Amino acid sequence: MVQLESVQRLCSRSIQPAAAASDIDPPTRYELTPFDGVMRIALYQKRILFFERGDSRMDFAAVVAALEESLRWVLVSFRPLCGRMVVDQDLSSGLWIDCSGETSVQFAEAQTAARLEDLGDFEPSEFCDSLVEIGCSPKYPWDPKLPLLFVQVTRFGCGGISLGIAFSHQTMDGVSAWNFMKSWAERARSRGTSPLPRVSCYAYKPPELSEQQLEEAARMVGLALGIATKNTIKPKLGVKKFKATREAIQALKTSLPSFSSFELVCADYWRRTVAAAVQAGFLDNADDCYFAILVNCRERIASMPDSYFGNAITGTRVRAKICELLGGGGICNAAQVIHEGIAGLRDVEGSVLVINKFVEELARNGAEIPAHKPGQSVLVVSSPRHPIFECDFGFGRPVGVTFGTNDLDDSKLYLFPAADGNGMDVTVCMRVEALDKFV
Repeated sequence: MVQLESVQRLCSRSIQPAAAASDIDPPTRYELTPFDGVMRIALYQKRILFFERGDSRMDFAAVVAALEESLRWVLVSFRPLCGRMVVDQDLSSGLWIDCSGETSVQFAEAQTAARLEDLGDFEPSEFCDSLVEIGCSPKYPWDPKLPLLFVQVTRFGCGGISLGIAFSHQTMDGVSAWNFMKSWAERARSRGTSPLPRVSCYAYKPPELSEQQLEEAARMVGLALGIATKNTIKPKLGVKKFKATREAIQALKTSLPSFSSFELVCADYWRRTVAAAVQAGFLDNADDCYFAILVNCRERIASMPDSYFGNAITGTRVRAKICELLGGGGICNAAQVIHEGIAGLRDVEGSVLVINKFVEELARNGAEIPAHKPGQSVLVVSSPRHPIFECDFGFGRPVGVTFGTNDLDDSKLYLFPAADGNGMDVTVCMRVEALDKFV
């Protein structure tokens, strides 16, 4: 990547939800669910969209005004984003959102002389991090004064813009975040004429978890997702973006028709990640290896409404011998264990059962291993089903998307839909020695 010009912050202000007419006062307190609770130490997530703007006749000031006004209105539906996170000492109740005092999100304007083409494939970088600044590195336990949503719109030297958000992962997962962005885009594109979305905030109340259950679940989730509970020194990591085209995916499905596109892409990149670690000398063919998958529970829990807002993610982790992945029939072996792991979560009802099942699965598949070798445990996050490129705010569809470097970890895969609609983009993060061997 070429040397990029710095980003200059022009101004920053608090944005409050519009005063929508209603016979019902909005809640002043939102009780979070165990799904949110197990993410309580997860870092703020950054997502950044890039727009060329093309023939848009809106100048930057008009773009900012339209984004700000539409944001105020969509926050009426997504009001919890305007609150502040409260951490209870009693972990069985854990977290809740206080909307009784200041209810606002932070909105910033910025500019840079850099051009969109300077960003290449929009891989995560320190420059992209500056396209949605928080001003600090928030960590658990969360500062009760910290906004739950930061927004930044940045004008590029070529006339393009970026729109970045940084959000509390305790408040929402990726599905809810992209639902929020799509709803905001629809409101902006319609110039305020589209109806506000119906949102059921944390509208799933399972049996309460005990403090011991929540502690164990959070510890296991943190272990599986690589969330550090104390300061650790990260190895030197590299990042590279690949493309799984429709044609390549169809070729895999033709030879292995029993598996979904998601399972086959995950299997392919699991094998390639492990092979690179073996080539770099980190792993041996006789070693075990692991693959962790995050699963959206919205379609798996009958009592959860379609309009649900919050976290609703669980996961599973599967195991295989490296020789089984890299030998003949390796991709079939990988796809089979991934398929079985996902299938085991299809009939789960209630987040207590979801979390317990996740904990049991991790324990059964070697979660207590003291330390993994580089490349031995691979995690896949995000989803090619997110409506990222449907987020047209009135000045064209996005041409790219990226995420924050604070989310980078060794042996981690990030799946996004391709900007041109042809398959999906796969971003691979590994130690640089292994990434050099990745093919």
